[in-house]
Amino acid sequence: MVEFNITMRSLTSDDQRALTEFNKLLSAQNTVERQELSAKEIEMFLKADEDAGLTGMAFEDEDRNLVGIALVVSDPARLKEWFEDTFNADDTLYLYAIVVSEGAQRKGVGKEIMKKVYSTARMLGKTQILLDVNNRNERAYKWYKREGFEELASQVYMVRRL
Repeated sequence: MVEFNITMRSLTSDDQRALTEFNKLLSAQNTVERQELSAKEIEMFLKADEDAGLTGMAFEDEDRNLVGIALVVSDPARLKEWFEDTFNADDTLYLYAIVVSEGAQRKGVGKEIMKKVYSTARMLGKTQILLDVNNRNERAYKWYKREGFEELASQVYMVRRL
């Protein structure tokens, strides 16, 4: 495995184009139940600040190429609104999305990003990280299991065709 030395910085409005490209990867990787971030969600994280409980993290390699992003939500009120009483929102950091660029996949970048997410959670006084993953995405599902994540609940989507 090639080791990447990555640095973290906040997403800025200058990252709009890169975030749009990463959004296409998010859809292709289908790592979460939603397919892509909406334009509103992208804007929300580009304008985010820690006081709002939203953090957009950009990860760059030694050459300052963007190799990954992580979007996290730490605001308990927002989490309670989204998830009701599923868990203790005061203690939880929600990993809204994580995407690694295609050229950086399977090289330890995701693991390094997660280390920084864990560190951010601890710094904010959080004791757990919540994320959602599509269990049909076997690669992502197994990766999160190896990272120590446990299934909290299973969602069932149903449709009736007319």
